[in-house]
Amino acid sequence: MKKILLLGVLSFFTAHLLLAQNKAKVSVKLRNGDVITGEYKLSKVTLTTDYGKLTIPPESVNQIKFGLKVDKAKAAQIKKLIEQFNVGDETAKSNVYVKLLEYETDAIPVLEDYIASDAYMNTLEAEEVEEVDDTTSEEPIITLEQVLSDLYSQLDEASLSKIDEVLLNDGYQIGGQIAWNDVSVQTEFGSLKIPRNKIADLTVIEIEGDSQGRDERTFRLIASKHISGNKIGGWLKTGIRVSTNETINIVASGAVNLASLSNKTYYPSGKNSNTSYQYAGSKAGGSLAKPTYGQVVFKVGVSGQVQVAGAVYKGRANGTGELYLSIYETVYNKDNTGIYTVRIRK
Repeated sequence: MKKILLLGVLSFFTAHLLLAQNKAKVSVKLRNGDVITGEYKLSKVTLTTDYGKLTIPPESVNQIKFGLKVDKAKAAQIKKLIEQFNVGDETAKSNVYVKLLEYETDAIPVLEDYIASDAYMNTLEAEEVEEVDDTTSEEPIITLEQVLSDLYSQLDEASLSKIDEVLLNDGYQIGGQIAWNDVSVQTEFGSLKIPRNKIADLTVIEIEGDSQGRDERTFRLIASKHISGNKIGGWLKTGIRVSTNETINIVASGAVNLASLSNKTYYPSGKNSNTSYQYAGSKAGGSLAKPTYGQVVFKVGVSGQVQVAGAVYKGRANGTGELYLSIYETVYNKDNTGIYTVRIRK
């Protein structure tokens, strides 16, 4: 169940500003269903809400869901096309239809507002009167409803909102407006500048560094993906290499709901009730106890032995290789929700 953040959070985040940009590994889901992964320089997020402006530190952001932003210049052009559509014959309507589709998501909010307006209802009523007077008239081949339907058919979404939403690491969700026009992501194929109206959401997977300058990195374990039983992408590659007997510190927080386990809520410790501290470390080789459902687990190398991290872990690596993180559950269900925020320090 979504929790809505109230007025008290305004003063909290205003007092916790981070002016510097943080290099973050992000996953950008486009409205057509494509997913782009890369690096993004995430700075503070300024969200204009009904209660005022809220400034959110980058390390507190888990996901941003983008609503449609109406460009005034494009909206004016689309409205002129709608006027041409209303007075044109079928040939003219076909030409306008093609032009409206070229505007893609930019045309959707303008069309939706117009179709819901009294002006459109009046136009329909006038056309009905003309059809009664002209018994030879036929049903229109193209309608504005069809244009809207065809625009949606290009997307991976059934409906679109004009409200942006920011999901925080602790599960709170805040709605408002973010004044971003695009997002620039550095991928393995180069830099991509993506218009915001093409983006469904941006999920933060990892943020490098912290305010204390320590060798610490922060990762996000997403319950709908990072499950140990998920054979495709279930383990998060951290990019952190460790050597045998090297000290590893792991601290995890957050909550997830596992649809595969009757949608019960779990915490990094693996328990159904939140425990603020659970030590899972050992003097050497890590905790080799059998993991329990919902626990944060890790391994060294792709074929390494699964070890328990829990909510708090301090131990030594039992091998040499890259660290992998996951949420322990033998059955994967894409309907899982929630995230764990995991900090690793060597």
